[in-house]
Amino acid sequence: MITPPNIPGVPEYNWIPPEWVGTKPDLSNDPLSQDLEPVFRKPTPLNGDGALAGRLAAVKTAFSQSDAINHVQCTRSLEPTPNADTSADLTKIPHPNSDFSHVDPGVYKTEAPPYDEQAKFLDAIHAVEALESLAARDETMQESIQEALLPLRKAEDQLVKAPKRLSRIFENNLCKVTVLYGELSAALENADAGEGKIAYTTARTKLVDLIKDLDDSEPRQVEAGELGYGRAFKWSYIRPIIHGGKIKGAKIMAKWNPHMSSSGIPIPHT
Repeated sequence: MITPPNIPGVPEYNWIPPEWVGTKPDLSNDPLSQDLEPVFRKPTPLNGDGALAGRLAAVKTAFSQSDAINHVQCTRSLEPTPNADTSADLTKIPHPNSDFSHVDPGVYKTEAPPYDEQAKFLDAIHAVEALESLAARDETMQESIQEALLPLRKAEDQLVKAPKRLSRIFENNLCKVTVLYGELSAALENADAGEGKIAYTTARTKLVDLIKDLDDSEPRQVEAGELGYGRAFKWSYIRPIIHGGKIKGAKIMAKWNPHMSSSGIPIPHT
């Protein structure tokens, strides 16, 4: 039985790989090991931080015989400053200081008219925006309309963009875990035990750093793509799916306030 390590800043319910001390860790003895092999059918396409591209490519090369992570790519750029991405689909990885305050899903219906309650808010906001050019004829009216639009545009952001920011962060975390678990697996299968131990220890340290960051709701250090994303979470849970002594998948859950997202992802293996 492998005893979970007690690491400050890491919730005890999150899995930490055993340290490589002496002989190579045997994951078949891990408490999370299961008898049934996981099956992933048509996993959702994922696209993460471009800084992960080289490491992702190395994992794919290490498991070139496997197509388990063909759905994963890393080509997104980082949002340089908070709320800087103004594209309709928010194509960048959000800055950790961006605004994640959002309207809870399901509060307002989004079905087709006449039941689309969210659209009623957006139509009203856009109607006031349409008055800007008309209001420009008078300085007092222009000032009033512009003041009114500030909170209305924030409301639009909470309805539309903030949920997408949360989704982009979660997607990027799925990519990070795919790479990290892939690196752990590749290290364990490295024929050179010395190289394998170094690679395994490096990946293990990075995984611990990720879990610590996601659990830190009041980060002192913030860096787009890497640090400070715990402020967007209430809690997160990352665990491997271990079968036959190999990491063959992962389960990731994230609790926003108050809803949550979850996903199961495949991990390449021989």
